[in-house]
Amino acid sequence: MKEIPAAHEAAGSKTAAGIGVALALVTICLYWPAMGHSFIDYDDDDYVTANPVVREGLSWRGAAWALTTGHSANWHPLTWLSHMLDCSCFGLNPAGHHATSIAWHAANTVLLFFLLRRMTGALWRAAAVAALFAWHPLRVESVAWVSERKDVLSAFFFLGTIWFYTGFARQRRAGNYLLALLCFALGLMSKPMVVTLPFVLLLLDYWPLDRFAPGAGARLALEKAPFFALSAVSCVVTYLVQKHAGAVSEAYPFYFRAENALLSYGRYLGRTLWPARLSVIYPYHADWPRLEMCGCWLLLVALTWLALGWRRRRYLAAGWFWYLGMLVPVIGLVQAGSQASADRYTYLPSIGIFLMIVWGAADLADRWRPPAWAPALAGTLALAACAAVTEAQLRFWSDSAALFGRALAVTTDNYVAWNNLGKYYLTHGKNREALRCFTSSLLLREDAVTWRNTGRALAALQRRPEAERYFARALALDPTYIPARMSLADSLADDGKNEAAARLYQEVLRQDPDQEDAYCNLACVLAAQGNMAGAMTELAQALRLRPSDASAHCNMGNLLMDQGKLDQAAAEYRTALRFRPGSPEIHSNLGAVLALQGRRREAMEEFTEALRLAPNFTQARERLKALTDKD
Repeated sequence: MKEIPAAHEAAGSKTAAGIGVALALVTICLYWPAMGHSFIDYDDDDYVTANPVVREGLSWRGAAWALTTGHSANWHPLTWLSHMLDCSCFGLNPAGHHATSIAWHAANTVLLFFLLRRMTGALWRAAAVAALFAWHPLRVESVAWVSERKDVLSAFFFLGTIWFYTGFARQRRAGNYLLALLCFALGLMSKPMVVTLPFVLLLLDYWPLDRFAPGAGARLALEKAPFFALSAVSCVVTYLVQKHAGAVSEAYPFYFRAENALLSYGRYLGRTLWPARLSVIYPYHADWPRLEMCGCWLLLVALTWLALGWRRRRYLAAGWFWYLGMLVPVIGLVQAGSQASADRYTYLPSIGIFLMIVWGAADLADRWRPPAWAPALAGTLALAACAAVTEAQLRFWSDSAALFGRALAVTTDNYVAWNNLGKYYLTHGKNREALRCFTSSLLLREDAVTWRNTGRALAALQRRPEAERYFARALALDPTYIPARMSLADSLADDGKNEAAARLYQEVLRQDPDQEDAYCNLACVLAAQGNMAGAMTELAQALRLRPSDASAHCNMGNLLMDQGKLDQAAAEYRTALRFRPGSPEIHSNLGAVLALQGRRREAMEEFTEALRLAPNFTQARERLKALTDKD
């Protein structure tokens, strides 16, 4: 083999570096508008905005929780730690969380480019695959949705595993093998979907690493044994966690799920080639279109025959089975969640299709020998079209109203979209619109979540008796559904039915002793009944679970002030302000304590600050007036 001159190699490295920088910059610029987007009322609350442990930021307590929790029906501690780090750096400013996801996606793009160049030596083909991967509209869901941090994070370690594995395959260094194994473990701790990576490594041994010499199959499979062992452990852990959380459902028979899997393979391929009418969720339907199903079956058989039969084009088999194999964990044979399919699942599997397209197009160009500018122009137009559609798709992720409104426009019978659009309206005080959305969702499917949400809308409209019937209906459908029991208890407490509310809060705590909100609400009920000692005990439990809960500290301050323990009350209010510095209510309460202590000047400063934050805050104005009138 001839050696490449050092000068030529250096020039090639400079070109590759320039391409890598360009890929990163264009990717960041393309997704930059997401920096102005809000959180989404779909999982973002569970992962970040309403998750008390995550909101506290990085801590030893949070790290222990991340390593041991099955929250959100998954075990992905590295993803939790990533969200905690964002909260430490940016608080609940969504721009910072979006910036982190964009940065990870850009890093994945550059890593994929250098990885393909390293394995194949094909500079421009590697760049084309990386660009298609980065700028395709199907990537929007994984990048623009904060809750899908696990996609971009696991992909980085997935590609890192292949990088070190490639080094091991060429140089047989144990260090590279161990680093590959470490990256794989980190990938599994980010998202268990990467369990198929050992299978991908075998495909790469076939092409482009060319390690499948006669009789080498058993040796190569044995070489992957530690990777397969990690995959097996991850599969068991994931299944048990999802089963315990109720995310694994057998609502649909296996034959129905198999039909959906077949359709999903075809539909994912169709969306990759023609990314139109994309939705955040695609619901199940009672009857799948038989003609489309037959078409998907014929397409899969034809492409599999082509990949296996055209042995001189080994990239076809490698790319096609990369696509088929990587989708197996999420194709729906084991149903997890309510979606029939989801665009985010294509984040890594689509690389296989892009390998087939780019290498196939390059082979056709070599055979047909068109003018040199023609392939470059065709590739540029294809990438520009992808970027334009991605830019348009990104707009739908600006907030929940746009996102779920789009889902309702491009899908039918989408009860999940109706429910989540209702949640958005309810959060923003549009209670009648929320009730209409929840009612539309209930007409399509009755479940405990939607019954409870409909009750919340009715309660917000001051229709509490109706709301309580809806909460009770939700509990009848699912007696273990804690949010419905909490909502019913809250409604009863608002009606002054403190004994019934207290019983429900206590039931919640028997069901889950870590429900911090139940302790806080129970404390309020007990205080209303005159049981101050019991209320303080419950608040102490709440603060044990969430030491940074400003509301709990404020309530504790209220109880202490009522008992005349002014120094302790002031300390609690100051602690509450440390965690919620812009609260006019806490400033006003602290001012009231200071006034009782005779510290008039400091009290007036607190009342003035409360009025600066909320000029129409009547209580603070009256307290300040009462203090100045004494002068």
